[in-house]
Amino acid sequence: MIYVSFSTFTNAKNGKELYYWRLDAWLKTVGEFNQIRGVYDKLDCWMPPEVQYVFNKYYSGNPRIVTEKYSELSARIERQWGAVMESIKELNLACTDQDIMDFRSMARSTQPESKFRGQIREKVKRLHDAAVKARENAAAGKKVKEQPVMTLRDLIVWFQTPRKSPKKK
Repeated sequence: MIYVSFSTFTNAKNGKELYYWRLDAWLKTVGEFNQIRGVYDKLDCWMPPEVQYVFNKYYSGNPRIVTEKYSELSARIERQWGAVMESIKELNLACTDQDIMDFRSMARSTQPESKFRGQIREKVKRLHDAAVKARENAAAGKKVKEQPVMTLRDLIVWFQTPRKSPKKK
């Protein structure tokens, strides 16, 4: 599934929106990093045919391009994570070291069966959209029921909670 980051073309107007915007941007970058990491890890050893294909097609068989992109994405991940942590502090969200380790570990997983990043990005987008709508409604003088911000732990719990799939007719 191709999912374009909403964080690339919207500007957050309040702390809650900015938090979700930053989370999405970080998750998107982690996904890009994971894509190049498979090639980067094989630069100085034998590459399976599927990795060799990606290396040749997307990086013109040039290890310098792979190394530069890997370094750039690695640095961007750390900068963006710093911004996420800044939002957590600004919003006064409960966040333990274990929450941070668990969230980062699940988001950075390269296991094919891990759907954490994709599902959390979709959830964060819905939360961001709801925060934007609440702000707009409040600005228009409409009564708004404020939803609490989901912490990193809340997002993990949401992901791990089984949901019933709709019945097919």
